[in-house]
Amino acid sequence: MDRFKLGKKWFWIGVVLSLLQPLAGLVFAIALVLERERRKEGWILIIITFVLAIGGYYLQQYLKAQGIYAPATLQFGRSLFKEGSIITPTP
Repeated sequence: MDRFKLGKKWFWIGVVLSLLQPLAGLVFAIALVLERERRKEGWILIIITFVLAIGGYYLQQYLKAQGIYAPATLQFGRSLFKEGSIITPTP
């Protein structure tokens, strides 16, 4: 019987995937849960993914409130539609 070890490569690949892209990490974790030998790793990855996603959301909201962070879409929109640019907003 294969015992649970934190040092397994698939677990750490899942952790990195969850850090980079929470949705992909969640899909990977669900795939691990569906395999009998990797269920414990899958459940741990699901919890890690949710914690990182919720923490990232609240960090983003905090940084927006402080004026430190603006999403790339807002930054692009401001520079694109300023006065004197090629595209000007219509009233």
